Amino acid sequence: LKQMHDFDRYGVVKTNEQGDVLSFEEKKHQNEGWINSGIYCFDRSLASRIPEGFVSLESEVFPLLSQDQSLKAIKLEGEFIDIGIPEDYNNGQSLIPEWIKL
Repeated sequence: LKQMHDFDRYGVVKTNEQGDVLSFEEKKHQNEGWINSGIYCFDRSLASRIPEGFVSLESEVFPLLSQDQSLKAIKLEGEFIDIGIPEDYNNGQSLIPEWIKL
């Protein structure tokens, strides 16, 4: 998750102190909140809980996993690039290689 301030483009993820994801709030103006940064790591055993066919992780699978606290979140610092915004996507083309320096 990434903390944001004064935004309306993203939904907010609610967690408890242990990092369990409790709920997802729809997109609306927020003074501050933690958003889904789009980085995922799954245990293979979760694959059996994902319905077959086309599904949305964010709107179908994540809410299901949060019901029994199977979904954990990590709050990250640093930059956030929204590749859905052309300017951010273009900036990411040069920033990401600098960050990973393989």
